[in-house]
Amino acid sequence: MTDLFTPNLQIGCAAGASALGYLLINQMQLRIMMFIGSTFYIAYYATTAAEPLYGGIFTTMGMMLTNLIGMATLMLRGSGFHCPQRTPTFTRCFPCFRPVISDL
Repeated sequence: MTDLFTPNLQIGCAAGASALGYLLINQMQLRIMMFIGSTFYIAYYATTAAEPLYGGIFTTMGMMLTNLIGMATLMLRGSGFHCPQRTPTFTRCFPCFRPVISDL
């Protein structure tokens, strides 16, 4: 391991990305920052000990998978594919209450 990529730097980057993610209002940006932080944690778990910390690696990978599922549902929610059957009829009855699609 080089001096540039030390365990303290890995943890610092992971914690910084996670903290920055919590400060963001936008859900997609928050999830991206948490994904980046998780990547640094996996690098830490894989390189710090003599043998990789597989429990931490697999747990973090599971959390990353749930984060990716959340990101996918956020993107689908903003698209026209995710409208329930009754929604188009309901919005035709009340044209002033059209759903607003915001930036993800």
